[in-house]
Amino acid sequence: MAVGAVGAFAAARAQVAAARAQADAMLEQADATYRAALDQARLERRSAHEQWQRGLRRDACAAFSAALVEVERRVARAELLADDDTLTSGALGSAIRALDGSRAGVELEGPGVLAAGAANACARAEAAAGLALQLAPRAGAQRAMDLATSTASDTERGNPDSPGGRALAAHREFVRLREAVHRLRTGALGQEGYAAARDRTAASFEAAGFLTPQQSRALLSDPSGDAALQIGHQHALALERLAEARTAFVAAARDCLDVLQSGD
Repeated sequence: MAVGAVGAFAAARAQVAAARAQADAMLEQADATYRAALDQARLERRSAHEQWQRGLRRDACAAFSAALVEVERRVARAELLADDDTLTSGALGSAIRALDGSRAGVELEGPGVLAAGAANACARAEAAAGLALQLAPRAGAQRAMDLATSTASDTERGNPDSPGGRALAAHREFVRLREAVHRLRTGALGQEGYAAARDRTAASFEAAGFLTPQQSRALLSDPSGDAALQIGHQHALALERLAEARTAFVAAARDCLDVLQSGD
């Protein structure tokens, strides 16, 4: 009887141990399943957050790039800038304010390399804009003169009182003024003679009426175009630097977005 009882007790204990082991295995399996589900949920949340962050960064970079291209387009054509264009007013001023506003979005979304690239691009855009504004009055005047003289009809060319005739007369006086600059520099013409040529040119500009006062002053103050040539050279270099800054920003933006896309 004692032996049988001991055997039964041992068998029961074995059954309990087996049941406990099975329960422990089930708990471990449940825990592993829970942890796997938790990890998957975390990964999904992380992926969703990264995609959301990538979308915000992409939109910020796209807005800045578009605003930068608009400023670049305007400052590249100095002859098309209006008299009311400045760094803070007119169509150019509006484009620069939009650029500054979009830069704030890039700075908020980061990272630092994008904020630095945006700051560099803005600085170069402002430098190019400043030179374009210096060049604009003369460039616009030259464009207006070319347009007025090239569109004059044959009838107008034979009538000095017609708009085309007055434009051609203004052009001739300006050519004479440029010649007067050369003669003044070589000593073949005195100051009085030069002043007279300048006055005749000013009067012809006023009579023709195709130049704004600012454009007229730009031509009369630099008839030879020497100062404008120097500014034009600086403007061209500034545009090259601006294009380089834009290209560098776009490349940095693509790298940052690719990192977010890959999840690295």
